[in-house]
Amino acid sequence: GMSEEVAESFHKVCWEYKQKHLGHEPYLFLQVLATRPDQGRKGVGALAMKWGCDKADELGLPAYLEGSPMGVGLYKKWQFDVVDELPWDARNFGYSDSLAHLCMKRAP
Repeated sequence: GMSEEVAESFHKVCWEYKQKHLGHEPYLFLQVLATRPDQGRKGVGALAMKWGCDKADELGLPAYLEGSPMGVGLYKKWQFDVVDELPWDARNFGYSDSLAHLCMKRAP
C-alpha cells in the first residue's frame, strides 16, 4: 500500500483539482471503483456506474471522478468527459509506474 506521505500528497492534488473544476458547486463524487483483475469485464463496474449516475441524475448534480486511463472507456460510456490530468506522478515517490489519473466530469 501507499505510505501516509504518498497518500497525503495524492489527496492534496486531488482536492486542488476538484476545486479547480467544480469550485463550490454541489456535485456527486464517485470515489473508488475497482474490480479484481480476474473479475473484470463482467458488468460489475457498469452496475456501480449506473448506480452513481442514476443518483447524480436524481439529485440533478454533476458527477466527478478521478480515474486511471484504463477506465476511461467505461466512464465515457456513462457520458463522463476528461477535463484534466492530475499533475501527480508516483515515480517521484519511488514507484515504477506514474499511476496516472484523469479528472472526469459528467453533466447533470
